[in-house]
Amino acid sequence: MSMKRWITVVVLGGATLTGATVFAHRTGNERRTPAECRALRDPARQRACLACIARPRPHHYHPLQTEGWRCDPNDGTP
Repeated sequence: MSMKRWITVVVLGGATLTGATVFAHRTGNERRTPAECRALRDPARQRACLACIARPRPHHYHPLQTEGWRCDPNDGTP
């Protein structure tokens, strides 16, 4: 393998891994456990959060998102 090709492979591989890490990191605002849901101040959001994370497929709750976009599946995206 030529040096140019090797450098290209390394750079593209690093960019791919960096991009995946950026999009899959925790934002710090999502709630994934009942204890994290109970820490919310608004009782309505607490109930919505608990209902979200109790779904059959794993989900997490974003309290700062707009209504209708707060409950997301755990598919590697924040």
